[in-house]
Amino acid sequence: MQLETKRLILRKPKKSDWKDIVEGLGDFNVAKMMSYMPHPYRKKEAYDFIKKTDKESKQKIITSMQFSIELKAEKKVIGGIGFGDISKFSGTA
Repeated sequence: MQLETKRLILRKPKKSDWKDIVEGLGDFNVAKMMSYMPHPYRKKEAYDFIKKTDKESKQKIITSMQFSIELKAEKKVIGGIGFGDISKFSGTA
């Protein structure tokens, strides 16, 4: 799934996003606002995150979804957003 606006693309995280993810989450002022974030955030953590989200997206019953937020003009990931506890039955996340 992919969503687009004039400025942004919300899409599935991909392996090539790792540098942008490390750059953003490597900033302590960003990391301290997260409920859980290792610091320093390294390439291994970014790859583990991307691998986990890829695996989750291929499950028969999807219970969570993660999106990279890409700035179109720079082709750079500037953030992310996710949904958890997705219930198709109740229509909630």
